[in-house]
Amino acid sequence: MAASSTPAAAAAPAAAKPASPATVMPSAGIVITTIGPGAIAIESSGEAVSLATAARVDKRGADGQFVPFESDESFRLTETCEPQASKCIDLRSGQTLRPARWTGLGCGGTQCSLGCKPFDFPDANHAAAVDRSWAADAVTSAVAMRLEEPKAKWDATTAKEPSKLAGFAVRPKTEHVLDESARKALADALRSDTGFDDAIAKRCAMHRLVGFRATRSLPTTGTADKSQENEIAIDFNCQKLFIVRGDVAPRTVHASHFDPSRAAFLALAKKLFPDDPEIR
Repeated sequence: MAASSTPAAAAAPAAAKPASPATVMPSAGIVITTIGPGAIAIESSGEAVSLATAARVDKRGADGQFVPFESDESFRLTETCEPQASKCIDLRSGQTLRPARWTGLGCGGTQCSLGCKPFDFPDANHAAAVDRSWAADAVTSAVAMRLEEPKAKWDATTAKEPSKLAGFAVRPKTEHVLDESARKALADALRSDTGFDDAIAKRCAMHRLVGFRATRSLPTTGTADKSQENEIAIDFNCQKLFIVRGDVAPRTVHASHFDPSRAAFLALAKKLFPDDPEIR
């Protein structure tokens, strides 16, 4: 089922009247924030609230209006794929619920099934492109740096550390703030529909690594601005790209190869590190 943007799942209290399909109406006492492609966080911002575990997913059509997503099973406010007995879930004041990521599937449970209808995201030939588009969208600031080659077992899922990026050690005194044109060049390279090969498998030693800390704003129904820092690592020896999200282990890692768009990434790296002999 095609849509013009990633749908948002809105949760409503069990006794509340559903919002109209064309309007996103957050329920009183909760704040809903998009924290990743298909992923939301629901926070109780006031007193304790009770939410229906079944939420409705709307999609935006070509006319810009939202209509219900045709699915025979609702989006569930559950953090796991275990069966739920209760039709409601209680949130304490200040408590945050992070439901299992919505996959876009249209039947058999929209979060945990592996089959059924695929969901077509905008300008994407396959689901892997969604993670790259997410990292490229609404970027407010970015910093580039050189990364050290891994000297031991490399693991990008470990908790976030200031001295590391995507599990690689950051080379001291190599950080450069990206200006608007450089941020656009990075975003354009990440959004390329034909710039990545998500099926190829390589076995090669990582070398000539460049990293980016890209801060993007998060869509939210709250009044306070929210942001997320995505870590992007590029290995020019294997032409491999890693995008890492989250602060605590296990973090979410997207990996792909950028052989078709090597020239674009290399041009950006040369602009940012003109005096670096490895990059030059």
